[in-house]
Amino acid sequence: MLKSDSEWDVFISHASEDKEKYARPLPKTLKDLGLKVWFDEVEIRLGDSLSRNIDIGLAQSSFGVLLLSPTFFEKGWPQRELAGLVAKEMAFGKSIIPVWCEVGVEDVAKYSPPLADKKAVQLTNVNVGQVAIEICQVAKPDVLQNRLRRIKYQEMISGASAVSVSPKTLQRAPVIHKTLPPEIMVRIKLVWLALREVDGSSYSQMVNNFQRDATPTRELCIWEHIAASYLETKRKSQNWSKKCGKLAFSAILSESLGMDGPAPSMDHSPTDEKCIAIARKAFRKMSGKLLSNNLGQKTELTPEAEKYATGLPYREDFTEYL
Repeated sequence: MLKSDSEWDVFISHASEDKEKYARPLPKTLKDLGLKVWFDEVEIRLGDSLSRNIDIGLAQSSFGVLLLSPTFFEKGWPQRELAGLVAKEMAFGKSIIPVWCEVGVEDVAKYSPPLADKKAVQLTNVNVGQVAIEICQVAKPDVLQNRLRRIKYQEMISGASAVSVSPKTLQRAPVIHKTLPPEIMVRIKLVWLALREVDGSSYSQMVNNFQRDATPTRELCIWEHIAASYLETKRKSQNWSKKCGKLAFSAILSESLGMDGPAPSMDHSPTDEKCIAIARKAFRKMSGKLLSNNLGQKTELTPEAEKYATGLPYREDFTEYL
């Protein structure tokens, strides 16, 4: 399974005796950082099958975080989870993130020499935050790239009151690019054709919006992924309707922005909820390294893109087309 298809970013494997001291604080911190965490207390409910739910968690998680402790080595369930993660790693590549809890390399080597060979981080009751950040760097590095902006944004909006404002009163950004290259215009046309039934903008309006963007090719690339995800959702969904289209488009937009998107509602039928789920999964799969970079690999950027990504002043130049 590709990591971009995963439901969760990390699966927490631990011994029940370590739950209070280690297992509970770490998932909470990881969630605060923006990761989707499979943790038995949350995912397994009264009457659920333990083995079935654990198998789903292992299969649908990008990485397994092993909280290795003296108790971990003695318990049956953690050993079963470890076996599943080893099999997954052999089939799909790096899947195990070892975290040592009151153990050293000799303790781990006695239990599993290959596991002792993996670089690990030591977890104590005072460094949970640092360990969570190191896990993020492997499991989902992109959440750390905009962490500072998130914190600053939360500081700015804390204590602020919500005010309703008509979109018509908002001032639009100025036109930056009077003319766009022909190949860009063709790509915009394809996006518009794919989304016109739910977007509501005319083709000229969409072109004008890209003309106001400092980096239209980068933004267009994201919109192409949005359009492709929408068409894929429409292809896979049964009983497609205008309502499903609006919900799917909203879900895909929210995924592209890292937001929660449409919340479950009494007005949503099972078909609607399934459509939303398909849309989210389609975008995560379609976007790949563009947005999520879940594989933990460094994305190669052009010098111009590197300037943009690091916050230096950068704007695309299309003056040759004027």
